[in-house]
Amino acid sequence: MRIICLMDEAYNMNAKWYGMQFMSHNEKLNTLSDDQGGGRKNKNCPEYLLKKVLTADISKQKRQAGFLCSNDAIQCYDRVVHSVAMLSMLRLGADRKAIASLFKQLQQAEHFVTTAHGMADRAYGGKKRQQESKLPFQGVLQGNGMGPCIWLAISMLLLAIMHDQGHVASFKSSMTASTINMVGFLIVDDADLIFTAPTSSTSAE
Repeated sequence: MRIICLMDEAYNMNAKWYGMQFMSHNEKLNTLSDDQGGGRKNKNCPEYLLKKVLTADISKQKRQAGFLCSNDAIQCYDRVVHSVAMLSMLRLGADRKAIASLFKQLQQAEHFVTTAHGMADRAYGGKKRQQESKLPFQGVLQGNGMGPCIWLAISMLLLAIMHDQGHVASFKSSMTASTINMVGFLIVDDADLIFTAPTSSTSAE
């Protein structure tokens, strides 16, 4: 019963435009981890599925211990905390005024529920929550044109933390002797996290 939001067209147009600018900026600077393929240019789900299969094949052939965890961050757009989202985007070079404006609109928005019986007469959220001294609603809403890049910014931070703490799968190339470290294969919030036990003798083609 997830609510899909039909947002104001002017807001959503701005959100989509800024989302594209934000993504283009980071793609050019190569600041995005290859672990995340969701919302990325020239990335697609079948490619990541093939990589996952090949990774499992290498571990099996080399008898390298490891595990894979398939995780779905259920309702991730609805559970986003605005302060975390904004800091994650600022970390990747987002314009402070732009995201302050976009998130402020989300916090001040009034919501009307529409069903087969028509639109509700009464709204919730926005000014009513302010008058009741309640915190604004969080989440970025399903249907938000900037939703994919917001979640990508958060996932980039989570991936960076996992890399720093060594929660990765490591493979050594037989031909170049280079080491490949990866957290897993993510398409937006659908994540296949992998981990391999460290070994000095393991090598991958």
